[in-house]
Amino acid sequence: MAKYLVLVFIIVFSFSNCPADTFFHRRTGKTFNGYVVPRKKGNKTQVRIENKSPKYLDLSEYDITCNYLGRQKKIFVFPLKNPLDLIAETDAFERAIALAANQGPLFILIEIDTPGGKIDLAQRIGRAITNIDNCLTVAYISGDEFGGAFDQAAIVALACDRLYMKEGTAIGAVTPQPAASSSAYTYESSERPPARDEKASDELNFQWQQFVTSIAERKVDTELLIKAMVEKNLGVIEVIDNDRRIIIDSSDRKPNQKVTRTWSKKGSLLTLTAEEAVQTGIAEKTAETQKKLVAELKADKARKIQDRRILRIRRNYEQTKARLDEILSVIEFLENRSDALAEQIDIVAKSVRQGNPIVYRSRYGVLGDDKGYWPTYSGRDYDELENTMAYYNALLNELAAMLDTTIRNYSVALQLAGNHPDLFHHVTSLQEGLTNAQASFRSIAFRPGY
Repeated sequence: MAKYLVLVFIIVFSFSNCPADTFFHRRTGKTFNGYVVPRKKGNKTQVRIENKSPKYLDLSEYDITCNYLGRQKKIFVFPLKNPLDLIAETDAFERAIALAANQGPLFILIEIDTPGGKIDLAQRIGRAITNIDNCLTVAYISGDEFGGAFDQAAIVALACDRLYMKEGTAIGAVTPQPAASSSAYTYESSERPPARDEKASDELNFQWQQFVTSIAERKVDTELLIKAMVEKNLGVIEVIDNDRRIIIDSSDRKPNQKVTRTWSKKGSLLTLTAEEAVQTGIAEKTAETQKKLVAELKADKARKIQDRRILRIRRNYEQTKARLDEILSVIEFLENRSDALAEQIDIVAKSVRQGNPIVYRSRYGVLGDDKGYWPTYSGRDYDELENTMAYYNALLNELAAMLDTTIRNYSVALQLAGNHPDLFHHVTSLQEGLTNAQASFRSIAFRPGY
């Protein structure tokens, strides 16, 4: 019985926090339908009124009821189907969800299947969701490659007004069985930006904990469970107290309270299956497909608008990164070849310097014996030295060409990295490499040939 009471409370709580669609003026009794947009003039907020021009109203004068009346018969769908690790995706999500909310849809649906990601980006995504106060936000953990919403993604899902899950998915700290194909989560681990300093990392973690706490406090009856997903020092148990089943901190248990289930032990983080999430009130219900979820929310006749910008940004990032990786591979080859040429040039230059004392017939006429060089310089003839000098000059030209190609590749790589926020961390090392290549090229350009 208690779990049903929890469910009812969560539903009521969600409705009380979703946007007002029917407005009732307490003094005049005037009623109309519409939706709020975040535009203000003084203490008044703009309301888009059905079949009328927008007006700025003092919302404190109205009793408001959440429903679909006065809203556009459409829903926006945003996919979070990859690790939350791209700045460009986060930027796009923040802009897109705010624009979508201001168009008065029935609700915004965020379909989630991700192992988590970077704390700062997850917090930005979560903030973008909680900042939507003029439209209902619904999270649907759909399950696919990753099988649920884990780590930071769990909090992002819980930032929504309502949460639904597909059977077989999970939400919480970690995925019990990571998908073998989930290499996308680690594919750029070898080139991630340098680790933050300890002070900055502590500050980031503190901000994240504050954000998690703010999300947990919005979901009163499941607050402990949400915190247990990120706090290892928290134990959560279910006990019987006066014939009621309640969830409490294990350290608050009284002697007369019988433990019926341990949800989370100290030293570990909580992960819930879809069925457990519904049972505890974390999730509203399970839904086998997105289509069935939309029908459950009585929006099956609404037009679905899939926001594909985030997916396009991911594809663009992967293509740009692949191109950058290809260029970096070419640069590595060119630099290795240049180093080998530089070593060979030094060896040949030494050989040429040793042959310089020879006096040639072509330069000074016939001196000494018939071979054209002074008898004291035996063991090396004119043709051999001439070939060595020609070889030296050819090596010098090849090295100059290699360095020129290296410079051009560095320039292209810098342009790619400099124009993409998620590849920008390459810029410093690329600029250093370009500077070194340019310095080497200048030294070769002014190096005398023979």
